Amino acid sequence: IMAEVFTPEGVVGWAELSLEQKTAKLNEYYVKAGENLGIQTKGVIVEPMYSQPGMISFGYNSGDGYIHLNEAVVQDPEMLGQVLDTATHEMRHQFQTEVVAEPERFGDLPSDVVAQWQYEFANYISPDYDYQGYYEQAIEQDARSFADEVLQSYMEK
Repeated sequence: IMAEVFTPEGVVGWAELSLEQKTAKLNEYYVKAGENLGIQTKGVIVEPMYSQPGMISFGYNSGDGYIHLNEAVVQDPEMLGQVLDTATHEMRHQFQTEVVAEPERFGDLPSDVVAQWQYEFANYISPDYDYQGYYEQAIEQDARSFADEVLQSYMEK
């Protein structure tokens, strides 16, 4: 799906697109990929994001079907790879949120994985307070791994 939406021509022309056009492409990817995963994907919100000095927030998932991406990162043509990685990572968090809410819809996942995700969402460690703890959470490891696999497959195409 990423390869369908982000064709070689589209990647080359990314810098020339307006913010609205970039957002529309990201939204198309998120909605189509979400449908493939069987999750609720309402859309992509691109907005200014601020974080602690020396850190940058690429985006986040609020669990309501929307993913939020940092406008400055989306606007930077050299950051397209990071944008795709972040959108895919946050999409995986939407998947995890829905698994936790309705595990019966995703019966092929081991119950211990679901239990771990439930625990970690209930006891989420923010990177603002404990970056190492945040980074080591199973939900973050899973989202990074998922995004890495999708991007690797995309690059091979």
